[in-house]
Amino acid sequence: MTPSYIKKISLLIILGLVQFLGYTQQLSIDVNQQLSTSNFSVNAYDPATVGSKKVSLLSYTDISGSPYWTDNWLSALFFMHNGKIYQINKARLNLFTGEVHFLNLENEELAVEANQLDSIIFKNSKDSTKVLATFKSLYDPTKNAKSFYQTLNSGENQLLLLKKYFIKTGDYNALQGKTESSFYQKTSYGIFHYGMLDLVESLDQKNICTALNVSDEIKNWLGANKNKLRNEKEVITFLTYLNSTH
Repeated sequence: MTPSYIKKISLLIILGLVQFLGYTQQLSIDVNQQLSTSNFSVNAYDPATVGSKKVSLLSYTDISGSPYWTDNWLSALFFMHNGKIYQINKARLNLFTGEVHFLNLENEELAVEANQLDSIIFKNSKDSTKVLATFKSLYDPTKNAKSFYQTLNSGENQLLLLKKYFIKTGDYNALQGKTESSFYQKTSYGIFHYGMLDLVESLDQKNICTALNVSDEIKNWLGANKNKLRNEKEVITFLTYLNSTH
């Protein structure tokens, strides 16, 4: 091979690594951290390529509450399973259907299922250069398919939150002449590390330490800092410390 050919191949490899590293860094970005798309290529909006479908005309007007993670339409980045990244101007996550909805250029509401995405980054509505939240599309054993897990911290070890909405139907209300229905939520947690997800039954020291296989030295840190790992804040504090030791 000629020197010029070797240089071209080397440049292509370097450019590929830069794009890959930029992509993976964005998936673990902290909430309210600056978001820069200069490290990866964002594709032009194309609903057909996104693999979307029209949203079924479901009416939630007779159901108390909301099925959405937030009712507001937000700017978002879709990291597709095929490796492409799309900038979406208006999107919101439906935790009842498990789909992410978005509006196309004709203001038509479309939806994408979790198995078509690797992750979503929702941008801060007041500052689009900052991240509001990130979601990973991972296997959910309760439905034998993928669901959207919210990433609660960055780093090698992450706490993930899975929140799903269901409909509860009450007794017939004779005064209103109808049966009352409302949304209710179920939440569960998982530890994402080494590219794998370990679900935990609840947040406590036993479950978290078992999932992470932590050493006695790390357990001593928990005792010294009186951290029982009983809630999101305590677990995130612990994971931040654990990530800093690697």
